[in-house]
Amino acid sequence: MVISIIGFPFSGKSTYGKRLASDLGWEWVDLDNYIEERYGSIEEIISTKGEEYFRDIESKSLLEFSNEVENRDIILSCGGGTPLRPDNQLILKGKGKILWLDTPFDIIAKRLEDSPQKRAIFANCNSIEDIKKIYDERRKIYESLE
Repeated sequence: MVISIIGFPFSGKSTYGKRLASDLGWEWVDLDNYIEERYGSIEEIISTKGEEYFRDIESKSLLEFSNEVENRDIILSCGGGTPLRPDNQLILKGKGKILWLDTPFDIIAKRLEDSPQKRAIFANCNSIEDIKKIYDERRKIYESLE
């Protein structure tokens, strides 16, 4: 069985995923790490080839991953945008359970502010309000999958 953890960037998907996998004695896979092992830096992919190209790689990687994990108990920490595509939603639903980390935006904003790690996905955002708009749009998708 696969439990897929979804949520906005900086919501805690990787941290919580590792902890849950450890508590259950299951494997833990971070989809972003899975992608970077095969294709290189996500930040570089997005900055040089664009988000749509990255989303294609993300979908391909999710499908590859889903074909590799039959009869294994895995916690999968998804990228924040993984559930945006309907095909990815079907894969996630078909593999097991989906757990949405509904982290309040003020916590996300604080983590963004404190993080030395900047995300290419926010490169076109000129303010925290721009990021909040993305957060609000994605929340509707995350909520529909839980």
